Amino acid sequence: MAASANGKPEEGFCYNKDAGMLQCPAGKLAMRVEKRTAKNGNTYLRYIFSKVKCRKCPLRESCRVGRGKSKERSYSITQASEKNLERLKFE
Repeated sequence: MAASANGKPEEGFCYNKDAGMLQCPAGKLAMRVEKRTAKNGNTYLRYIFSKVKCRKCPLRESCRVGRGKSKERSYSITQASEKNLERLKFE
């Protein structure tokens, strides 16, 4: 699973407001999004992309979307909790 920790997608990925989904550098939209909570209290959005579409993509070799054996490819964007945002101010 690829991830971005600053609350914004990495370069090439963008949020498509019309579709309400993340779009990859190749222009493919995520199939769905899941909101999850990590052990440290941060929430993150896990965007799920089609394994079939990723397999055929010309940008596959340089892509940041995960490549595990699962049926899906995912990309996560962490949203820091208030507690962790306060901690980061002092680091």
